[in-house]
Amino acid sequence: MVTFRSRGTVPSEFIETISIPTLDPEIYEMARQVAPGWDIRMIEREWRDWATEAPKNPEMAFLGFCRKWFEKRGKP
Repeated sequence: MVTFRSRGTVPSEFIETISIPTLDPEIYEMARQVAPGWDIRMIEREWRDWATEAPKNPEMAFLGFCRKWFEKRGKP
């Protein structure tokens, strides 16, 4: 019988998921004004995938992400 124990040298296959709470519905309307023409739900998925930690103020962080998204990409 052989027993293997990790010494921390092999990276874990486990990917930690970030728990960002559901956004207030009013934020979506504000996001549509910040990034006109874009699918806000798609931007939200991109934002959640991009986040490495839960923001202190998720609504303002999301609006900032939308603002930067629009600045970089313009209208669709």
